[in-house]
Amino acid sequence: MFSIFKTHDKPYEKEAIQLYTMAMNRARHPYFFDILDVPDTMDGRFEMLALHVFLIMNRLLEAEDEERGKEVSQALFDVMFADMDQSLRQVGLGDMTVPKRMRFLMKGFNGRSHIYAEALKQKTDDSLMAALSKNVYEGKAEQEKLKKLTAYIRGCHKGLEKQSVEPILSGSVNFGEL
Repeated sequence: MFSIFKTHDKPYEKEAIQLYTMAMNRARHPYFFDILDVPDTMDGRFEMLALHVFLIMNRLLEAEDEERGKEVSQALFDVMFADMDQSLRQVGLGDMTVPKRMRFLMKGFNGRSHIYAEALKQKTDDSLMAALSKNVYEGKAEQEKLKKLTAYIRGCHKGLEKQSVEPILSGSVNFGEL
């Protein structure tokens, strides 16, 4: 998976790889697909990974050491999309198609990040539920499962806010219980 990351000569690349791996491991947890009925498709898996990476990046951007938080956040973004590029090539997309798909994924991730960040600032869960319904469930969510996913994301966000940012900046994140 990370063969393109043989050396760690970019700032915070090692920490970003560790954070990305933790986000990916959590995003792949069967709970989301078996219990919450997130579609077990490439799109569904991307949505769960994007959510978890967003949660980390959001916390990093609120770090007391703003510059370091931005740098680790950018490194995490770079690692995620380098892995996405490699994954698309492994599933057989050609050299002409991959850059177009990557632009689409990056634009989608950035849009989702802004929507999720704004929704998490709200006191009610209406905006977050709407965003998760549209993006994760493609508008076909069962209300009870959507409520559980919303509560999980809200809980992760609150838990990350309470965590010291230092371990996260060093490559370790705790998403809490499922």
